[in-house]
Order: sequence, then C-alpha cells, then structure tokens
Amino acid sequence: MALIYKFNKDVDFIPKNILAGYTLRSQGVSKYPYDCFNLGDHVGDNLKDVLKNRLDLENLLGSKIIWMNQTHSKHVALVENDECKCFDADGLVTTKDNLVLAVMTADCLPVLLFDDKSKVVSAIHCGWKGLCSGIVSESLKIMRQYTDGIICALLGPCIGKDSYEVGPEFLDHFANLLKDPTPCFKKSKNNKYLCDLVKACELNLKDLGVEKIYSCNEDTFKAKDKFFSYRRDKITGRMASFIVIKKFKDLRQAF
Repeated sequence: MALIYKFNKDVDFIPKNILAGYTLRSQGVSKYPYDCFNLGDHVGDNLKDVLKNRLDLENLLGSKIIWMNQTHSKHVALVENDECKCFDADGLVTTKDNLVLAVMTADCLPVLLFDDKSKVVSAIHCGWKGLCSGIVSESLKIMRQYTDGIICALLGPCIGKDSYEVGPEFLDHFANLLKDPTPCFKKSKNNKYLCDLVKACELNLKDLGVEKIYSCNEDTFKAKDKFFSYRRDKITGRMASFIVIKKFKDLRQAF
C-alpha cells in the first residue's frame, strides 16, 4: 500500500472537506531504479507496475485521479468530470467533489491551491519554466471565476535552496516574474547561483494576492529514501501531490 503525507496534519487553515498531500517513494511495486512507488508512466518504468501503483493510490484516496501530461507550459485545464483521465496541461482546476487532481514531480515544485469556502481547487506543476511563464496566475484566473473566497496555497516537496545550482541567466528569467528576484538566489561558485524555487513561488503568490501559504520544506535532492529526484539520479520515478474536495464534512469519517 502507498505511503502518503497529508498536509491536513499540520495546516489548520485547510477546510475539513479538502484532502491534500503527497506520496512517498516507498511501498510500491516498481523495480530499481524506479523503486518503489513510481507514478510516472513516461519515465521508462514497466507500465503494469505504474498502473498498479496508481490504482493503489486511487483506492487509498477513495476517488478517481485526474493526471496530466506535463510539458513545462502555462496551460491550465478545467476538469468537469472524470471522463478524461489525463490532460495535456501543467495545471488543473476543478469545482467537483471527489475528483483528485494530481501533479507529478521529481524536483519541480508541486503547488496545490484551494479557497476557504471549498468551492474550487487546483494542482500545478511548477518547474522554473512554468513558474516564469505565469502558470500560477493562469490557475488563479480560472479559480476566481468560481469563488470570491480566500485562496490559499500548499507547496509540496521539491529541490531545495541548497541543492538547486543554476547559471546566472536564471536571474533574468525570474526578473520577468518578480519585481526583485535577488532574494531567491545565493551566489555559489564558478559564476553559479543557488536558486530557492519555493521562495520564488511564495513571492509570486503574494504578488497575486495569496497570503496564506504553507511549504513542507522537504528537499527532494537530499532525501533519497523519501523522494525521487531527477537531478540526483536522472533515471528515476515520480511522486504525486494531490488535492480533492471530499463530500465528507469531516475527513475523519473516511480516513
């Protein structure tokens, strides 16, 4: 059975009928180098193993999961039913109960959004390309069509600020997103910088009016026993971060 971490354990501003969290890499059926709970069907793993892992997660959450074919774009899809199980997008939004929105990562930043009235949720894949192209803004625009409530953000595991070394051109990329990107970068060596992807996303969210933000502060690159990391291992699996509006008013009825 899959191991998952539920944000609900630590975040008091999540409505009781919203479940949000992320998977860990242990206790699945995938073999090395995708061991064990790989959910990515595009990384070279045995498809039967991936589908078994996905089914186990679906059974654990008790709801249908909607996946994405992620391409580091700013395209966001509105999910209105479970007829399409996979969208060509890097962001998903839904107002429907019991539809799990999932985003796959192995260093990129998963962002989960919800409003305090439980009317709408979103799952976003934030690599630097998607973040700098404005995918968070695109998701919020769609969400705002369905709620006037307070929108909140959960930031899942990603490559950490001490592990993500980039070139100086990244400051120019983020200058198009942020008024002042310098707090997100620390000079390293050989004209390189350490990039704080979480900080960049937090600043972007605040610029867009999102003030309630929680980050799990987990570094995928460092925590090999818990997370997949593409930068660390190259050939590897994918975790999923997920969010769902449940019909249950109190999640203790189901979990």
